[in-house]
Amino acid sequence: MRVKALLLLLLATCVGEPEGSIAEPVSQREVRACTVAPNARCSGSAERVACAELPSERGLEQLVCCPGVSAFVHRLCTGQPNSPSPCGTTGPAGCAVCNMPAPIYDDACAVSGGDDFLIGTYRDPNGAVHHVRVP
Repeated sequence: MRVKALLLLLLATCVGEPEGSIAEPVSQREVRACTVAPNARCSGSAERVACAELPSERGLEQLVCCPGVSAFVHRLCTGQPNSPSPCGTTGPAGCAVCNMPAPIYDDACAVSGGDDFLIGTYRDPNGAVHHVRVP
């Protein structure tokens, strides 16, 4: 499954993207694993959850592939539990989901990014590939 997701991301970033889009070379310098872990439902029985975050003026932007529910999630973590945020009310960990309802993916999801952006790529159950860029 992991190889499939990486191949999907590679294909998506190399084929048919116009100049100035996500097909540009990606730097991993600023992208890091999520410091605020997704909830247990996100991971389900899977050992690893693909999650990357980037500091922004709004808080920590996160893109997450949740294998437990096959959902692609864009979260904003402000560090303030149960409070308002640009993405709605935060939960106990201080994060709110920005893309409700979160899109469902079909066994292929990956996250990466560059100096000041994150990219998520996932394939929906109909076989269409989607790219999400934050910010």
